[in-house]
Amino acid sequence: MLMTEGITVYDGRTSYKAVGPAGAAGGPGLDGAEQGITNANKLAAIQGVQVNLQIHRWAEPDGYPGGGVLERAALLETRKPGAPHPFVDPVSWTQRAKAAQDSAAKTLAAERAKASAAK
Repeated sequence: MLMTEGITVYDGRTSYKAVGPAGAAGGPGLDGAEQGITNANKLAAIQGVQVNLQIHRWAEPDGYPGGGVLERAALLETRKPGAPHPFVDPVSWTQRAKAAQDSAAKTLAAERAKASAAK
């Protein structure tokens, strides 16, 4: 997992806490699924994230809540003065972190079931 925290980004003079690139995937098999749990928990432990510096499109319904880079960029182009910045979205960050934990838990359960069945 590649994750950088402690990044500050600015919209004019307003600063925001950002994280970038943040992946929670594990790897193949049971060991990879266990690593996925560790990665997802690390992701969720980062507090106060307001901006995810996305490197993938990740649009809904399967990706980042609220839209990915392309959707948010389109909103930025039509942003009115004083309107919120479309990339500043702490609620979506929290949803994404929780979804990563849920997905990792399902993957781990499936890999444990496969390992038990193989014995």
